Parts: sequence; structure tokens; C-alpha cells
Amino acid sequence: MDLISTLAGAMGVPAEQAQAVAGLVLGTAKSQVAEQDAGLASQMGAAIPEIETWQAAAKAQTEAAPAPAASGGLFGGLMSAASSGLGNQLLGAVAGQQAAEGAALVGLLGKLGLSTQHASLAAPILLDFLKSRLGEGTVGQILTYAPMLSSASSLLG
Repeated sequence: MDLISTLAGAMGVPAEQAQAVAGLVLGTAKSQVAEQDAGLASQMGAAIPEIETWQAAAKAQTEAAPAPAASGGLFGGLMSAASSGLGNQLLGAVAGQQAAEGAALVGLLGKLGLSTQHASLAAPILLDFLKSRLGEGTVGQILTYAPMLSSASSLLG
């Protein structure tokens, strides 16, 4: 599976932006896994050697992007708040943990100027990619530490 081409086509974004999406989301997931299970994080790194290149692309794009303007009404405010740890905890308490995890992914992609719809398109593609590289059982373990990928696909209903 060519992840970058698949993401770019599904999301309607240039390959460079798809690469940043992969780096930001998978890099964040790997960091969350590493906090709980260093061996599993190492397994992710070995199975996805491109992750470092993708993370560099994400860093370059997020540093070059202007700060997003406050918009989007209440939902936009929740998505913005969810990108902070406290905001994510508050959203989890109010709307449930699945909503908070989905909002965390939306918050990450918001750093690249992408929307809730982009997050809902990217999540299943990223999950399929992880399964193709690591297997269903290992991805299940990863999702216990980084559940945002499984939660985001339900954001749009």
C-alpha cells in the first residue's frame, strides 16, 4: 500500500500534505505508545521506517503554517480546545472518551489546515496501513495506547 498516494487521493490534498498527515498522526501515535510500551513503539518504528521522514515533513509544514484563526463556532472551539491535554480531558468528560480521541485527531490535522472531514477520511486509511505493516493484533495493542485513529472515523456519523 502506498500510503501517501492513497491519503492524497482520498483527502484531495497534495502528496506533501498527505506526507505531513502521516507523519503527524503516526508520529503522535508512536509517541503515545512509547509512553506505555517502548517495545511496541520500537516495533512500529521498525515496521514503518518512513515515519521519520514523514514526521520531518509534518514539522516543516506546521512550523511554516500561520496560526489558525479562531473559527468554526462551538464545534471549532471544541476541536481547538481538544488539541490541549486539559481540553481533551474536558471534552472526554462531557461528550465521552471516543469523542475526545476523535477530536484529538482533528486537532492534530487542524495544525495542517485540514478539517473534520479530512480526519474522518484519513483515519481508516491510516488504520489499514498500520494493519498491513504490523498485523491486526499488534494494531489492536497500539490502539489501546493511541485510540484516536479508531475514534475519528465516527466523527461524521
